[in-house]
Amino acid sequence: MLWPMAFHITGTPVLGVSSRIADNDPATLDLYRGYVGIYEKDSARIGEIVASFKEPWNIVKYFSQKLVYDFRRMGFSLDMSRQFTTGDAEYNRFVEWQFKKYKAAGYLMQASYPILYCAKCANAVGEDDIRDGDTEPVELQQFYALKSKFEDGFIISCTLRPETVFGITNMFVNPGATYAK
Repeated sequence: MLWPMAFHITGTPVLGVSSRIADNDPATLDLYRGYVGIYEKDSARIGEIVASFKEPWNIVKYFSQKLVYDFRRMGFSLDMSRQFTTGDAEYNRFVEWQFKKYKAAGYLMQASYPILYCAKCANAVGEDDIRDGDTEPVELQQFYALKSKFEDGFIISCTLRPETVFGITNMFVNPGATYAK
């Protein structure tokens, strides 16, 4: 029996790796030189391949080919005529169709939720999207805004510990800063 092969590439981990390689992050470059070095022996070729990873699709193409190579060496029966990635247009259309079905059945709802957010990428992220997020989980922090009367207006400050507000004895304000009213 032959099994179709697919590669899960959605999310931002691939983009994160690509971005760190483009930024010449030494740890990421060393890590991926090591990964590519498992398959390539020529150091110049390794450098070329890792440099090509500045383009996210090159990461996907390279490692998906290497996975197929490894699986075949292990004796897997793969039907490569049906190979796809979760970034392919056909797969995205399937996901869109699925969402429309769920929405029509009333299984989806829209609401406000606290999320992890990457200001640099300007999008929501999950723990697997964050460097070391799987080993050092990121937690949401909830800040509480405090509105304090000051002269003819208010000063807004924030705290992580609202239960300590009653013990506040002072507030530090930068006299050289410009504040909006």
